[in-house]
Amino acid sequence: MKNKEKLYFLIFFIFSFLLYFNSFKIPFYFNDYHMVVANLFIKKAKFFPLFFKGYVTSVPWLFGMCRPLLMLTFSLNYFLTQLSPLSYHLFNIFIHFCVACLLYSFLKYLRKDVPSQLLFIITLIFLSHPLNTEAVNYISARSDLLVTLFLILGILNYFKEKYIFSFLFYILALLTKETGLCFPFFIFAYDFIFNIEIKNLFSFFKKRKRNFFYLSILLVTLFYFLYKNTFFSSPVKHSPPRSYFSNFLMQSIILFLYLRYFLFPHPLSILHYFPEINSLSLVTFFSGLGILLLIILIFIFKKRNPHLSFAIAWYLIGLLPLFYARLLQVFAEYRFYLPSIGVYLALLVFTQKIYLRHKRQFLSVSATIIILFSIFVWIRNYTWQDKFRMWKDVYRRNPHYWEVNYALAEEYWRREEKDKAKELLKKAILEADKAKRGRVRSRIFLATIYFEEKKFEEAKRLIKEAKTISPYYYKIYELWGKILVEEGKGKEALNLWKKGLKFFPYSWQIYDALAYFYYKKEDFEKVKKFAQKALSYYPEDFYAYLLLGKIFEKKDISLAIKMYKKSVSLNPNHFLSHFYLAHLYVKKRDYISALKEIEEVIELKPDFKKAKKIKKALLKILNVHH
Repeated sequence: MKNKEKLYFLIFFIFSFLLYFNSFKIPFYFNDYHMVVANLFIKKAKFFPLFFKGYVTSVPWLFGMCRPLLMLTFSLNYFLTQLSPLSYHLFNIFIHFCVACLLYSFLKYLRKDVPSQLLFIITLIFLSHPLNTEAVNYISARSDLLVTLFLILGILNYFKEKYIFSFLFYILALLTKETGLCFPFFIFAYDFIFNIEIKNLFSFFKKRKRNFFYLSILLVTLFYFLYKNTFFSSPVKHSPPRSYFSNFLMQSIILFLYLRYFLFPHPLSILHYFPEINSLSLVTFFSGLGILLLIILIFIFKKRNPHLSFAIAWYLIGLLPLFYARLLQVFAEYRFYLPSIGVYLALLVFTQKIYLRHKRQFLSVSATIIILFSIFVWIRNYTWQDKFRMWKDVYRRNPHYWEVNYALAEEYWRREEKDKAKELLKKAILEADKAKRGRVRSRIFLATIYFEEKKFEEAKRLIKEAKTISPYYYKIYELWGKILVEEGKGKEALNLWKKGLKFFPYSWQIYDALAYFYYKKEDFEKVKKFAQKALSYYPEDFYAYLLLGKIFEKKDISLAIKMYKKSVSLNPNHFLSHFYLAHLYVKKRDYISALKEIEEVIELKPDFKKAKKIKKALLKILNVHH
């Protein structure tokens, strides 16, 4: 590697982290909840073998994905910083930097005649492109970052005839995400465009090492399908969100929509509303025609401009899995990450002559684009930092998704603005019923708010509706049991919770409910048993620590304080943890610490009169002592 390239790579590194410096505190979103936050399997090493058997999460509704390597990276992050987002974001940014370095090498190998400065500029555009912010900021999108990393490494090693390394990187890609199956298609496209001619067809297959490599790739691909069908078949058959025909029509439009966002990355959103298409229209017809034209161009440019031919082939192959996989979210920005490598190759082809002829103007325009992109990325990172701000922005653009209404309702609920939350959840139910997705979750969330407001009849009505739609959702039984306890039907509640645990044995929420049930009955041994059980399945369960603090108060104040402190550290916004901690500090005559906790209580719960009285008393005591 030349000194200039070392400098370039150092600049890529510094630029990557400066660009995403304000993303370190971005919280977890969407799939991050079941992939990381609530995922017991990444938190204990004894569960790691399950990643090789089709499990990615302890949450019960996801099974059958082959992503063990991805999940092990989440485990590494968890052991480093638990659920603090910092290490997760640093890891994603570092992969993004590595992919940028590989993109530079990939383009350099394919276009050896291109000036290094142009490669440097193209790579900076890749690093700073706002369309990549979702792939970098969204923790679960790491799968696309990692699979792109391994696929480019595999391709580069194939270019250099290092077949063993290429083969190993293919296996790593397969263990990261199913998209790794694109690798044989990339290899074949490269050989077809650059190496295979009818005249030299026989001589091409004379190389034994290459033939053995092709055979190895074929065998490992067949083994992968056999392995996946054997260990990864889900016992519960889920109906797909749409037909293959409908999916093809939608993805044919999205294929060109990605290019539109590449050229003009606005407005960006974590959720894009895309209506379901079930029949041919003028738009779908021309989209299909456009895809056919791109395929024809691969053959036309094979001799005239093989690099452009390969760029088109890469882009189409990178998006090919989306035509087969009928995903719930039909259009997501992070899925452009892998196919975009072909787009940057095409960009290099188109800009080479312009760069050579008008270098000064080209550099000025490129610098302006990179600066504007960087500003836009910083703004996007700022939006991502706050969930309430993010979901308000998404709702403004896409109010039709049930997920958006649900997510924004969750943020209003956290802010104690329950009327707004209920209004959004009612809309979420209507949208979910249309989409036939999220119908149970929306109802249970609204029922939860009614339960908090002591409106048990409204809550039960929604619970029964949810149970009719899907009787396997464990939260139905958790919430129903809580209502029965309030109605004085403890035995019935216990039966419902047992039923819920059959559907989801790792439900710490049900164990929390059981612990609280026995706390009310002053059966402290069972409180301890169920609270510890909850913590064994969800170590970040602040409520379990709060209950343990309550039962330790009479026996061991120091241990109780430790439990409350842990509860506060896990959820600093729960006023009761602060209140109970203040109470124990008073007992220990640590009035300064008690006052600090009481002030936290008042800030979190301004209408809590008892806390205000205690504050006055503490101030008097401290004044006397002073």
